Amino acid sequence: MNKKSITLLSQKVFSAFVMLVLAFSLSQLFSGCSGADEDTGKSLAEQRAKDSVKVYTKLESAFTQYQKALSYNEAFQDLDSKNSFEAALKDLLSISQGTIETPSTYQWRKDYEELSTSIVQDYFSTQSNIDEKSSGFKLAKRLSIDVEKLNKYTEEETTEPLPDGKGMPLVKNDAVQEYLDFFSKTDRG
Repeated sequence: MNKKSITLLSQKVFSAFVMLVLAFSLSQLFSGCSGADEDTGKSLAEQRAKDSVKVYTKLESAFTQYQKALSYNEAFQDLDSKNSFEAALKDLLSISQGTIETPSTYQWRKDYEELSTSIVQDYFSTQSNIDEKSSGFKLAKRLSIDVEKLNKYTEEETTEPLPDGKGMPLVKNDAVQEYLDFFSKTDRG
């Protein structure tokens, strides 16, 4: 092909592209003139798309906070873990129940309940001294999740004195040292 043929072909492709864009624009302009049912259908579809983005954005944010909470928990950073759990619960509670309770949003509800249940159960099983006003109790009540509040006991609250361990030999190795550190240096221990 010579240079003139390539230029002519480029002009034809460009013209076809412009015609396609023009046709699409006109079809969008006149599509709303056919009746109210199509407008309502379009606005319902648009609203559902917006709601979907809102719901899954909040679910993603809650899941990210949940992952952080579990990581902090593994690193024995109890306060950071508790704060991340609370942030995840707050994200979940901010999702409108009316939005996810319709039959057409069954999958949204399923994803919401699955994530919520996991977060609530892990929160209550890994954290102690959870405040009665915590978002965890509110969400557990909303989803009918049975949770027990874990309490941290002090030495004054125990009825029997703890054994002093003088009768048992103590072999120190890495595993034993990890347990000693856990029980003597962390809030959970």
